[in-house]
Amino acid sequence: LPRLEDRAPLRREGRGQRPGPAPSPAAGLVDPLAPQAQGWVPLSAPPIRTLLLAGERPEGDPLADRFGVAAKALLPIAGRPMILRVLDALAGASTVSSVVVSGARTKLETDADVTKRMGQVGVEVIESAETPATSVVAALDTFPADDPLLVTTADHALLSSEVVDHFVTAALDAEADVIVGLARLET
Repeated sequence: LPRLEDRAPLRREGRGQRPGPAPSPAAGLVDPLAPQAQGWVPLSAPPIRTLLLAGERPEGDPLADRFGVAAKALLPIAGRPMILRVLDALAGASTVSSVVVSGARTKLETDADVTKRMGQVGVEVIESAETPATSVVAALDTFPADDPLLVTTADHALLSSEVVDHFVTAALDAEADVIVGLARLET
């Protein structure tokens, strides 16, 4: 696979552009594909469905056990369950039309704030399969075959609406079958 630095710049014609402030490199939102002199300009994209993986390992999660929560997705980060942070990012993203959570409804609904937020966002919950990969495959059967789908995880606690919008727009613009977003480990 080519590195991001080796790819051609994103095609920008045919898409509306919204001027926006350039995020700081420390925020991790700098587009390595965009000319830096022009700053970061998110492109518009049609909203797509999102699959949020919030399943559990069959043997359970030691951190969830340690913190006394029913599921890993409910682990507190700065006092808020991880899944709430991800739901907030997805709800605030203009490129997300709907959210389907793949996980154990009974475990997720043990947290009143998570239950309330899932209702506010209009989340549909489907049971997860044995592994993340089989959960994605099972969920794909419930979506129209040609519709794009964003897949993320409930433990992606640093996800922001801006990152979601940027990723979805760039992914749709790339016209690829599969796009994977990775964060580079920098020291």
